[in-house]
Amino acid sequence: MGPLTVKTPSPLPRDLEQFIIGAGDKGIILFSLGTLGDEVLQKHQVEMLAEAFGRLEQRIIWRLNGMLRHYKNSRLRFILRTHEF
Repeated sequence: MGPLTVKTPSPLPRDLEQFIIGAGDKGIILFSLGTLGDEVLQKHQVEMLAEAFGRLEQRIIWRLNGMLRHYKNSRLRFILRTHEF
């Protein structure tokens, strides 16, 4: 009974919407390891993934709390788990 449980979506935060629009034809990748992702990965693994993502043509939206929120790359955006997709 999916249609009975569907909520009207909230608009994206303006900065996230601009980040997505700015991706153009190359597109975006939404990356999330679920609720335990932050706890399963070690810091060096997170750094390795961030470095690899930074080399891709696509823009990356990564649901990650904690580690590497300071990482600077114009194609990589971290969001908190509080955003619902």
